[in-house]
Amino acid sequence: RIRDVQPLAEKPHDLWKVSCAPSDAPRLVESLDSAMGVRFMADWAGGLLWFGASRSRDLGNRLRAVVAELDSGFAMLVRDVAVTRDEIAPFQPLPAPLFELHKRVKASFDPRGVLNYGRMHSGI
Repeated sequence: RIRDVQPLAEKPHDLWKVSCAPSDAPRLVESLDSAMGVRFMADWAGGLLWFGASRSRDLGNRLRAVVAELDSGFAMLVRDVAVTRDEIAPFQPLPAPLFELHKRVKASFDPRGVLNYGRMHSGI
């Protein structure tokens, strides 16, 4: 059940995965507004959190803000059922130096930019 995220997978909502330090998990969960209708489950002793909500853009922005504030981990949109991907990037934005490295690595094996352009990060 946990491996397949079954408690959240059965609901028709976006699914977010957050990897963080287990000690940061309670603060991250507590930071979410109960009005958002968020369901969550934890794995890896709190180091891997799964969140599901229908208002996912708000959830994604909040998760990423808390992750940045904690300077711990990343938040990734795993399943998009509410066209959230059109409004928010599926992967945690990278710091500028890491983004430039990612861009150069991708350009080295995909110089024409034909492999999933923009799927992970805008402009790559």
